[in-house]
Amino acid sequence: MHLLGRAIKVELNPGTPNAKVVLDVPRFDFDNQRLVKLPSPVEIGPGDTLRGCADGCRS
Repeated sequence: MHLLGRAIKVELNPGTPNAKVVLDVPRFDFDNQRLVKLPSPVEIGPGDTLRGCADGCRS
């Protein structure tokens, strides 16, 4: 992300019926890199896929 990134999104099992957005920060601020606590724990198992995307992943 460094200084140019403006948004970040992390998805669990993208493109599947079980797809879930784990984290979506539409306005990333490099100077405010705080811990983001998820509302509930996310279980990630063997064979699951995590995809992180910056800026261009808006859909």
